[in-house]
Amino acid sequence: MGKHSKKTKLTKSEKREKIQAETEQKVVELAELEQRLAGLHMQHQKVQARIQRYERNKRGAILAAANLRTLEEEQPPLYMHLGRAFVLSDFHQIEKDLEQKIKEANENLPQLENIKTQFETRLQAESQNMLQLRKDFMRLGIRA
Repeated sequence: MGKHSKKTKLTKSEKREKIQAETEQKVVELAELEQRLAGLHMQHQKVQARIQRYERNKRGAILAAANLRTLEEEQPPLYMHLGRAFVLSDFHQIEKDLEQKIKEANENLPQLENIKTQFETRLQAESQNMLQLRKDFMRLGIRA
């Protein structure tokens, strides 16, 4: 500011109005941020659940395939799980089904892991925004 520039001072009521408007804006920002954070958290949990399901199915298919190989010589009647029922099936059909489950898990797991890391970075960024908003509230004299 130069020597001859006019300084404008705000009155107490103008300061209060300015702080009130800023507080209202921060409250709206906080509500939006909490909503985004909740949505991201839910999506992150869904992705984690899908990853766990694929890993569990893959482990089960690997174990079942290992057991199936020991039964190959005996050729007992084999049944495949179909909904709530079990259907008589041949050895090769069951083996193909297990291989398909393992292949599907191997294809989908890397994609889901990438999606999971993206959600984790977004969650971290949103939590940083939340911390900044909390600092702004403290600066305004409001406990959040």
